[in-house]
Amino acid sequence: MNPPGPYRLSRRQVRRPLVLAYAPSVTLLLVMTLSGAWVFSARELPFMVLGTTAAVLLVPFLNDDQVRLTEFNVRFRRHKVRWSEITLVEVRSLLGVRQVVLHTVSGKRRTLPAPHSFADPEFDRKAREITDWWERHRG
Repeated sequence: MNPPGPYRLSRRQVRRPLVLAYAPSVTLLLVMTLSGAWVFSARELPFMVLGTTAAVLLVPFLNDDQVRLTEFNVRFRRHKVRWSEITLVEVRSLLGVRQVVLHTVSGKRRTLPAPHSFADPEFDRKAREITDWWERHRG
């Protein structure tokens, strides 16, 4: 049987929090600079706004966090955790966003970078797939 996945965040899932923070950040930057509260000059302001805009536009394309399941382990970022080392696969909520957390025999908790419930209607299915795969392969 082929493993499900790989799981990764969509560009929309990465971009939306950046966009929500963008307008208040640029507004604060503008107000603080023009009021003289910061040492930046009005001449430097366009470059700062350009940098913020570039981050909002480019970060989603640079993000390549993915989770891969194999018969023997789960791989994400620089981690490789064997199924036999996992004692519990849990769904936890942080600020209303549900994520999959792996508990290991050493007592560590590893939060998977994907999937998570923010803007993903398929999260419950994906979390169930990961849990089912662990239950079948934990040994």
